[in-house]
Amino acid sequence: MKIIRIIPVFAAVTLLSCGEEPAEEETQNPFEELTEVLEDLNDDLSEIDGVQEIYTITSGSAGDFNLGEAIPISSDEFEVKEEIETFESEEGPYEETVYNVSAENEELLQLSPAYDYETGEYLDEIGEINIFSDRFQTAEGIGAGSSLNDFMETYSDYKIWYTYVSDMYVIETEDLDIQFIIDGEGYKGDYPEITGDMVELSKEDFEDDTKIISVRMYKI
Repeated sequence: MKIIRIIPVFAAVTLLSCGEEPAEEETQNPFEELTEVLEDLNDDLSEIDGVQEIYTITSGSAGDFNLGEAIPISSDEFEVKEEIETFESEEGPYEETVYNVSAENEELLQLSPAYDYETGEYLDEIGEINIFSDRFQTAEGIGAGSSLNDFMETYSDYKIWYTYVSDMYVIETEDLDIQFIIDGEGYKGDYPEITGDMVELSKEDFEDDTKIISVRMYKI
């Protein structure tokens, strides 16, 4: 689902009011007509320089990228580049094929293929999505670049935790099956006492201006 920052309601109303009154047998539902005009104007706006589209994040999807679906190839809208990257784990470093998605020289997100534990092989479908751009946001406007305070004000059921396995600080909400990765530079407490894979933290453990640096979702 794609959303444009500018919603030209006034332009749409003006266009509707300027048209001739249709014959009775051709009368169209005014709400349907308004929707069609808005969609056409939004399509035109998306082609104007300086106007960026905002893509919606939901549990399992980021815009048109969906967990479990085939890894896409480059299109007119996005460039998808296959690369080999090195990651750290408890067992040590390992290499993995990833697909970096960009648009207009801006890195937007990274796709990782799903892994079949029965066959020990990677699949040609999306198993994990990591979002780095603020052009991808939840319906409430939260994404990479949002402040920790904005998240907590938006989702009152938030939970903050740290994991030593991947050395990540995470904030979550029960409304979404998504991990919002916190900038570790904003952590002002002592190194968390390791009592398990996940150590619960509080908002007082972070500086007021701490931000979310990426958004992660993965197929279980």
